[in-house]
Amino acid sequence: MVWIHGVTRLKKIFKIIGNPKKKNEIANEKNYLPRDILFLILSCLSMKDNIRASAVCKTWHDIAVSVRDRSPLLVYFNVDLSGVSYGFFYPREKKTTKAMKLSYQFFDARLCQSKKGWLLLVHNHEGIKRLFFFNPFTREPITLPSLIATGAFGAAEFAFSCAPTSKGCVVCCISNRTPYRFLIHTWNVGAAKWVAIHNLVHNIKNNIVFSDGYFWFPDQDGLGVYDPVARTWDTLYVPLPNLSPYLMWITKYQGNIYLVDSVSSRGQMRLIMFRLNRLRLVWEKKKICDGLSSFISDESSIMTYGLPRDMSDIVYVWDSHINPDRPVKYSLNTRSFCKRHDGYCVESSNTNEMLHYAAWIEPPQNSCIYDFPIIDPK
Repeated sequence: MVWIHGVTRLKKIFKIIGNPKKKNEIANEKNYLPRDILFLILSCLSMKDNIRASAVCKTWHDIAVSVRDRSPLLVYFNVDLSGVSYGFFYPREKKTTKAMKLSYQFFDARLCQSKKGWLLLVHNHEGIKRLFFFNPFTREPITLPSLIATGAFGAAEFAFSCAPTSKGCVVCCISNRTPYRFLIHTWNVGAAKWVAIHNLVHNIKNNIVFSDGYFWFPDQDGLGVYDPVARTWDTLYVPLPNLSPYLMWITKYQGNIYLVDSVSSRGQMRLIMFRLNRLRLVWEKKKICDGLSSFISDESSIMTYGLPRDMSDIVYVWDSHINPDRPVKYSLNTRSFCKRHDGYCVESSNTNEMLHYAAWIEPPQNSCIYDFPIIDPK
């Protein structure tokens, strides 16, 4: 009865919000809802209703923000003859924003990594790499010093530790000089130039993650670990499962390192989750992931907890080898890809000259997908 009473009061308050003449009634209505009941009610609302409820008063705002679903968004880019545009896809409510135009600066930029609401992009031009940060929520850019001659043999991989608005932000670049020698460059916020060190490695694979003050990078012998403060490199000798040479990603959650690998059997692909046991130096296979939700792409890897049940023990993957137009959803419980597509993530185009690329991104606390025009699925 208390629950029904609370929901009835909540509906009445939503009506009051839209009527300026009745704003004084809000103070009286909010007192009918105990804080614990209000917490339960607001935790069940959609993002749009959560934002409406947060406008009632400071108490409602604080509770609404505390229970707000912070699941990552997929920020996608369209590149065609008319230019570059971008938008967001929200996997929980299967909503997609309309594409927003960008300047010519983004036309030949490569997306390197996303973190804390920011993207790192790079232009390659005759051995010079021009990097810049871009916040797709505020459209704010931050330019980095150019990086010259990072590697002649192979492509460079980039990662950064935290938002570039933080003084502690470090950008790391790892590139091959020869098949067996690589070069590490780092840049700290406020520095005028990059700092380089040399090291040896057999074979660098896939994405870089930052955890517990270190950059972690899979290689042939296990995990490379780079300390940006001491500027030292070490190898954690824990051989990778090596089920797939291409579709493999590392991610992290609360200090634990996870590996998402793929295996093909009888023409069907499955994803397998491993967690690093640092004491025994082995990868432990996880049949389920303790309610965690994983959002994986080459440019970003995010794990989070506390999402709705239908998003728990789920791996969302954006990879053009699997599907070039939308993310796919893999259930660790059923060990299979979900047959039903969760919405769509890119606007359709009549031209074959369009290129899509995307990455998962964590929205800032004060931003959500409803700040942007939503595509009507009809």
